[in-house]
Amino acid sequence: MFKSLRNPLRALMVGAACLFLVACCSPDSIATDELPDGAVGQAYSASLESNCSSEGSGCSEWSVGGGLPPGLTFFKDGQITGTPILAGRFTITVDLRACSSGSRVTATRSFLITIAGT
Repeated sequence: MFKSLRNPLRALMVGAACLFLVACCSPDSIATDELPDGAVGQAYSASLESNCSSEGSGCSEWSVGGGLPPGLTFFKDGQITGTPILAGRFTITVDLRACSSGSRVTATRSFLITIAGT
């Protein structure tokens, strides 16, 4: 009897934990609406913000896809810094990951960064 009862309870507990993570780290969890423009040869700094990191859920690991402007570096905490060396329009896609769920992507958003020439 305990064996048959234990598995449904475990499934319920795991399901509740997953539901909590999904509710916190939904696609609208990325609070940043746009990234600032920059200019070649001038220091650039931007920070991605998450709605769920302030709720203590552990959603704070970021990754980037697409081409960052050359000269900029992206960090796992959502910081983008550096000095751009090439003008242009660059589209990047960022993923917000729930740290407690490993590599599962829980929110994604694309941004345009425009770097002006000198």
